[in-house]
Amino acid sequence: MQSSETAAYLPAAIIATTLEERYQQCAWCWQKRHPDKPYPRAWSSTICPECLAEVEAEAARIKAERAIRKAQAASLSLAGAMLESTAATLCGKRRRLAHIAILYRDQLTLLPVQVQATMEHLTTLRRLVNAACASIRRLDPEAMAHIRPGAVITRLESVEELLTETLLQVEMFRCVYQSLSPERVRIHMDIRAAFPPLLTAYDDTVSQLSALAQKARQTEKGE
Repeated sequence: MQSSETAAYLPAAIIATTLEERYQQCAWCWQKRHPDKPYPRAWSSTICPECLAEVEAEAARIKAERAIRKAQAASLSLAGAMLESTAATLCGKRRRLAHIAILYRDQLTLLPVQVQATMEHLTTLRRLVNAACASIRRLDPEAMAHIRPGAVITRLESVEELLTETLLQVEMFRCVYQSLSPERVRIHMDIRAAFPPLLTAYDDTVSQLSALAQKARQTEKGE
């Protein structure tokens, strides 16, 4: 009885008895199928195949976009953490590098232990810089595209060249530092002159690494 009463007040066009008729009453495309008819007072619970395909495609697209954003966020988070760690490590080594520069600037003669310590510290810094450069190059392509670390890689390579040059000069100095000769004086002066540009390039590189890490964090958060 209730079904008959419901059918009595509904327009005849929406009383569906077959699957095809229910498709004609699809709420998703009613206006497209029936542009000259008002919305009915009740909807069929059936969605037509065309609308179902569109809904599923849109859901799949949204799911894929969310997965991509999640992967990008994870990649940027990893890149940011790596860059922050590298910047902090190099910053922690900077004070000793400055002390070594003062040593060669102020002292006329150096002890064997001081020369050896210089070589060890420069070697450690060179290894860290090379490792940082390699780590940035191994970043995910998506992260590379967002943070664009090309300038930082160039700065790291420049610092590595300066470290290598200074390390070779200290190695030559190690062979003659106990003798009083023009060669020893020349090498000492070369080392003394090499530290200021090295420290400047080193500070610039650490600053750029920190800025790049901050950029990765901001991009991860969508800022």
